[in-house]
Amino acid sequence: MPEGERHAALLAADWVHLGTHSAPELVRALVRDGARFSVDVSTHHDLLDLQGVPLVFASGPEDPAEPVEPLLARFRARGAQATVVTCGSRGAFLDAGGTVTPVRARRVEVVDTCGAGDSFIARFIALWAIERRPDAESLRGAADAATNTCLHEGGFQAGEADRLRPVGADEIRSRTGSGASYMGVVEPRAGTVQPAKLALGLRALALSRGVAIHERSPVSEIVSGRPCRLRTPGGTLQAGKVVIASNAWAAALPELARYLYVVDSQIVATEPVAETLDRLGWTGGESICDAQAHVLYYQRTKGGRVVFGRGSGNVAYGNRFGAAFNRRPDGGADNLRELHRVYPELRGARIVADWSGPIDCSAAHLPVFGSLTGEPDILFGVGFNGTGIAQTPVAGRILASLVLGRDDRWSRSGLVGLGRRQRLPPEPVRSLGARLVRRAIRIRNDLEIENRSPGPLVRWLSSLTPGR
Repeated sequence: MPEGERHAALLAADWVHLGTHSAPELVRALVRDGARFSVDVSTHHDLLDLQGVPLVFASGPEDPAEPVEPLLARFRARGAQATVVTCGSRGAFLDAGGTVTPVRARRVEVVDTCGAGDSFIARFIALWAIERRPDAESLRGAADAATNTCLHEGGFQAGEADRLRPVGADEIRSRTGSGASYMGVVEPRAGTVQPAKLALGLRALALSRGVAIHERSPVSEIVSGRPCRLRTPGGTLQAGKVVIASNAWAAALPELARYLYVVDSQIVATEPVAETLDRLGWTGGESICDAQAHVLYYQRTKGGRVVFGRGSGNVAYGNRFGAAFNRRPDGGADNLRELHRVYPELRGARIVADWSGPIDCSAAHLPVFGSLTGEPDILFGVGFNGTGIAQTPVAGRILASLVLGRDDRWSRSGLVGLGRRQRLPPEPVRSLGARLVRRAIRIRNDLEIENRSPGPLVRWLSSLTPGR
């Protein structure tokens, strides 16, 4: 809750915009003191007391058959002075004192919706609240700003030169505190996501949209038919369409097992070492990964710990994996070895946690989508190779088109169909070969770190890595 000078700065601002989970006492204080402000309640329509709030933004129904007027009337009855309800591709509606102004969204080929809502809100505030433009003009300008944001990747349009920037050893050392790398690339527009918060946020969003989430109810059998039936220990569900998107566990299905292999990735976390990291110069919280075949990925946390991950290359025999894929018996020895190589200053830091997890991989190192043979209502999206969060904007569109039976750029994507993918050899050839290749990669990595070249046998074996 801002107080003193910070609260005075809010009152002096031309306009203040609050996010969905703003403190209720802050909203009431701004109303009490006559601040010019707005709040975005998103889908949480009943979360805040809106009496006297100058402008409310909310998400509404995208289905044209569902009227928006009752929702606008609810906000009006709760004391909102003006309300804008955005309805996705349907458009948006402004209720300013009982007069409802609609605007249709322009039809475009959407590339990425990231930032569209923020573009809408920012443009509407600029036109309607700051410049005092007419309702219809302000709404149209905001809708056009949101549409334009959907025409390119990310919230801000940028050229290739802005996406990737090469850096040398000196800058890497100054930014990360490590001298282990001699060259790299910075992605200024990239960000990091806390996985647990992402999962909880997606859960809350799904529930707000009326999605039923069944937890601790593992599906023991999927019975095909129309509708399909999903048997669980607690009962049976019926569904017109079933989507299998269960990460490494999907590799247990015989049809998918021919194209997937399961590896684990391991992480260790240090005790808080903020003073050491500050002294090294790693203060920006950069998320870092390297180009080894057994990739390293690591980050400084807000609490001053180092979370250090490594792709092990450890392949599950027959795609069967158990508790060892949740936590390795060696306590992350390989990770510790690499952590001390990259940050020798942390040799004395205590490891307070270590864990691992299974990853579903395909030979092409690209996800694949489609339906099971002879089962058009049982679909799948698998093979994300440990980078699923980055791929889900595309994956979601592909699966949505397949579920809805659409014929569009997403359903016709080159990522659809097992027929285009390389089959993996059967067991025990698969696991025996994987162990040989894994060992060769380990030798090659260690030699190349020292700027030494491996022999021809190691080079050949390591080149057999899927995806190369």
